[in-house]
Amino acid sequence: MRNRWFGAAVALILVVAAYAGAPAVAQEQTGSIVGTVKSDETPMPGVTVEIKGPSGTLTGVTNVNGDFRFPRVLPGNYTVTAKISGFKTYENRNIPVSLGERVTVNIPLVMSTVMETIVVSGEAVQISMGENATSAKIGGETPQQAPQGA
Repeated sequence: MRNRWFGAAVALILVVAAYAGAPAVAQEQTGSIVGTVKSDETPMPGVTVEIKGPSGTLTGVTNVNGDFRFPRVLPGNYTVTAKISGFKTYENRNIPVSLGERVTVNIPLVMSTVMETIVVSGEAVQISMGENATSAKIGGETPQQAPQGA
């Protein structure tokens, strides 16, 4: 009888030790960064949003509502950058993300003051529409070097 209780106690200790050493299944191990990109209160689709931090460099593009989402990032400080042609590049450094935290970064884009103009110039090519012919001179050894039918 004593051996039976001893065996049950050892089994119970092993089960408790196994659960105590393993992380809980529902325990949060990441956070998230979400937000919206707007220009003058108008959502901006197609903006490239990049985050750099402990999760490495992650890149996404805003949807039709100007929203972006990085759902599973490691805890730490991040730099968020947003860019699209015709607008100034947005950058926000040291955005802290904690375990289980959802950080919202709303990005206001401002139109760029630098404008580029491309000028294409050239001359029209004259094409003679009256003549339309192809010619070649064959002489000397050329006919003799041509393959002969079998």
